[in-house]
This record gives sequence, C-alpha cells and structure tokens, in this order.
Amino acid sequence: MRESYNTRFFQFFLVLVITIVVSETILLNYKNEAYARESSDSQISTSDSDPEIGQVALESALGSPKALPAQTVAMKAVTLRDQKNTQPSLPRPSHTVSLADVQASANKAQEALKEKKAAEEAAEKERLAKEQEEADRLAAEQAAREEEARLAAEAQQASEEEEATAQEEAAAVEEEPEEAAQEEPSDNGNQFVGTFRLTAYCPCSICCGSNTGITATGTVPVQGRTIAADPSVLPYGTVVYIEGYGTFTVEDTGAFASSTIDIFFDSHSVAYDFGVQYADVYIVG
Repeated sequence: MRESYNTRFFQFFLVLVITIVVSETILLNYKNEAYARESSDSQISTSDSDPEIGQVALESALGSPKALPAQTVAMKAVTLRDQKNTQPSLPRPSHTVSLADVQASANKAQEALKEKKAAEEAAEKERLAKEQEEADRLAAEQAAREEEARLAAEAQQASEEEEATAQEEAAAVEEEPEEAAQEEPSDNGNQFVGTFRLTAYCPCSICCGSNTGITATGTVPVQGRTIAADPSVLPYGTVVYIEGYGTFTVEDTGAFASSTIDIFFDSHSVAYDFGVQYADVYIVG
C-alpha cells in the first residue's frame, strides 16, 4: 500500500514538472518571436506609429499602381527602424527552465523516495529482528523450564527407587533367621561331621510336590530351625551347627545325597536365591 502511494506521488510530480516545462517553453518561444518581429528589418512590416509607411510597403509588395518606388520604401523603413532602435526594447526573459533543471529536480525527488523507502525497510528489519530476539528468549525460557521439570522428575524417581530399595533391604533383614544372629558356638565340645553341600527349599509345590507342609517328623517347619538331611548320617532331632549360618535341628528328609543338607525357608524366592553353597557342619554336644 505504501509503495503504491509513493509511485502515484512520483508520477503526479513528473506530470506537474513536465507541464511547467512545456508552459515555460511555449511562453519563451512566444516572447522570442515577439522580440524578433520587433527587431526585424523587413521593408513590408507595418508600424503603429506610421501606418502610411506600412500601407505603402504593403501596396508595393502587392504590385499596386500607387505603390512607391522600392528605394523610397526602403529609406522609410530604415528611418522607422532607427527610430525604434532609439526606443527602449522589450526586456528579454531573464529566467528560463531547461530540461537539465527538470531532470535534476526529478532525480532529487527520486532520491528522496529511495531514501524514504530505505529508512522504512531498515525500520522493518529492526522490528523483525526484535521480534525474533523476543521469540528466541521465550523459547530459551521454555526449554529451561522443561529441563528443570525433567531433572525434578528424575530426582523424584531416584528418591522413590532409593526408598523402595531401603524398604526391601529392611524386609530382608526382618526375614533372616533369628538364630543366625546368635553367637556362633565354640568348637569345644562339638563333633565335626564334615563339609556338606547346602541347598534350600520351601513348603511350595515346586519344592515339596504334593506334601501338605508337614515334615517327616510330623512338625511344622520353621525358618531358621528346620533342616532336611539323610537320617542315616544325621538322625531326626539332631542339633547341628552350620558354620556361617547358625544352629538348626534335623526335622525332615529328602531324596538327595547323604552329604547334602536342605535348609528350610518360608519364601520360594529366598530359597531360590540361596542356590548351592558349602560349609562345615558340627553336631552340637
């Protein structure tokens, strides 16, 4: 819209300048012609001060019988010219507008329009740059907020995981046999039986099959007390000390090697994690 307005203004200015130049040129030509007519040496020009000479000169030019001889007409014309030369002549125009001046004015107007357009473009670029800077600032702030929220969520998750781990560890400590915390007995007075292969079991169907949860001796198994062994090696009711694990009573049996002791646990996962280990076994005397 602004560019269309500038174009129409420039066109109007050019038309106005051209109109002025044409008018000045016509007026100048008219004045020059008038000046030329006043200073002409023509013998047939008429004169307001001497109409008779003009009439005679006209009749002589037209071949009238009353026309004066050409020499007489020429003498009168020279006399009239001398009289006019003694009179002040019309002033010549003191100012003229040339095409170069018009072109210079047009160039100045065009340069002014260019400067105005350049200033508007610079202002527009500055406005766009400020808008882009503001958008970048807002984007950076949004990214910082999102990063802060992400870090807070990760910290919260880590805290929850640590709390859950602490609870699991506390539960595992509570499930440890009470006898394991007891002071290990001295070897004095205890009979060393040998190094046994240690396994673990629980009352589930995976470990005991269709067993109803009662030991071979008719007791209810208790974690931290009940173990299963070969009765021919360790008879039922024998109290043994397993080095590193505590004191247990042989209350159950199973289909395994005579050098194996199966330790009872309430949880199948705990029994599974126990795996297979080896330890020295003593009969408590």
